Amino acid sequence: MPELKITYDIAYPGEPAAGLIPFTETITVIVESGDPGSFHGEFESFFLRAIEEWYDGAHVTIRGEE
Repeated sequence: MPELKITYDIAYPGEPAAGLIPFTETITVIVESGDPGSFHGEFESFFLRAIEEWYDGAHVTIRGEE
């Protein structure tokens, strides 16, 4: 089975009044076995929620999805 590669795009709008500058970031998760288990999309959604929590206030999307 080919590896599973999921790319997340992060866009933080910033808060200039608080001294927080806007930024963008990209995170890629690679599952070498190609199968993380679980239901279809569950693994991807779990990481999306974790990244949203880590980058509080940022807009996180899975590349290819809007």
